[in-house]
Amino acid sequence: MDDILKALAKMLNMTVEEVSSLIETFKGNAPQIYEMIIKEKMMHDIFSLLETVSFAALFVSVILLVFFLVMNFRYDTAYISGWDVPTGKTKEEYKGELIAQARQTYVPIIKINFITSGVILILWITSIALKITLAQNYIFIVNEILPRLTNK
Repeated sequence: MDDILKALAKMLNMTVEEVSSLIETFKGNAPQIYEMIIKEKMMHDIFSLLETVSFAALFVSVILLVFFLVMNFRYDTAYISGWDVPTGKTKEEYKGELIAQARQTYVPIIKINFITSGVILILWITSIALKITLAQNYIFIVNEILPRLTNK
């Protein structure tokens, strides 16, 4: 129990005696403390789920962005036979037109994907920050107090 009191004293920047007297005062308020911890656990779980989902979406979005960028700059129309070229144009002109047409198709997709990736990155960072700031006590209890309780 002394380890737990020391951990709580460290968290609250108090001495062990002050924390023990504080705990004695809160004995009647255990339900309120329990409700606070449950609320923080719920916030922690929600923001952890949001963090995981946004990271997975960011990963997929970045892969798609790289794919479309590569397709945009590496598009080559492959082999064009003489039968495919319209009358009055050379193969090189027709190939250039096909490449320009493909780039006109890929550029809006790349812009949308870039914006989406940026928004998802902001969502991911925000979910991490909110989890850390709104569930501070729960994270402290899980990292500091629970390991001491389970070691006994």
